[in-house]
This record gives sequence, structure tokens and C-alpha cells, in this order.
Amino acid sequence: AEILGIGLDPAPAADGPAFRAKRGIKGPMVLYVGQVTEAKAVDELLHMWTAYVNALGEATLVLAGNVLMDVPKRPDVVVLGRVSEAEKWAAIAAADALVLPSHLASLGIVLLEAWQVGTPVVVPAWNAVTAGQVGRAAGGATYAPREDFPAALAAVLADRARRGESGRAWVEREGAG
Repeated sequence: AEILGIGLDPAPAADGPAFRAKRGIKGPMVLYVGQVTEAKAVDELLHMWTAYVNALGEATLVLAGNVLMDVPKRPDVVVLGRVSEAEKWAAIAAADALVLPSHLASLGIVLLEAWQVGTPVVVPAWNAVTAGQVGRAAGGATYAPREDFPAALAAVLADRARRGESGRAWVEREGAG
């Protein structure tokens, strides 16, 4: 086995409040960054999101990335499409949590980027790589089965500052930031 590392540039300055104001987002904001496609489990995310909103109340899911699937028009889902690096960082800074539902992600670079700005994350427990990152960093939560997503997300939102700070400290300690 070989262990490969990556380096991350420092997080650029980003204006989360301006991002929220521009998009009219109030209350909790959850962000997904990546291809908006079934191959990345965004269809599952949308089903889990519905369960979260139905059980726990109002929030906004923001999808940032190339859209390669039909996304239902809903007032609690904002589809940005492909965004610039500056807008991506503003969205990450604005988010109360980032979710990466992918079954097969081999390295969650977006998780590291979220932690750089203190944003906690939610990932599926069955993805050993991203769940391992979250566990080592204590920077979020995992869910399994899918029905546990609402509780995992609620736990992260309730403990956002501590989990986000833990993720940020882990990225700094591990030398990726």
C-alpha cells in the first residue's frame, strides 16, 4: 500500500453573509458541492433532505456543481449549477454544514475545504474513506442507514461550532491547510 498526500492552499477570504443575502437564504443552510448526478448519490440526498425537512423543519439545501440530473423545483432547494471558485468558497463559508453523500468518493477534498473554514460535514457511514476522514477529524457525523440522515444532520447543526472547529484543527494539524 502507498499513502499519498495532498496540499491545500489556504482558504481564500469569503463572504458567507453576502452569499446568503444574494440568494435570500435564511435559517440553516446545507451545502453539496460536486456533480449533481445520481452517480454521486444526489438523488438519495434529495430523498433524505425531504425526510429531514418533514421531520425537523425549515432549512435550505444548496447544490453547487454541474447539473446532470433532473432536480425537482422546491422552495427549500437552491440549484446553483457550476460556480466560480470564489462563489464556491463563499457558499462553503455560508453553510452551516456540508453534505457529501457519495458512495464511492476516494478522497473528500471538499471535506477538507469545508473544515478549513470551520464548516462541519455529514457523510454516509458505508463510505469508509470519507467516514474515516470525519471520524479522525471529529468534524461532523455519519449516517447509516439512510433513514438516520435527519438525526445526523440535526446533530451536526446543533453542534456546528465545535465540530467545525475540530475539523479545522485537524486539517491544520495534519498539514493540509
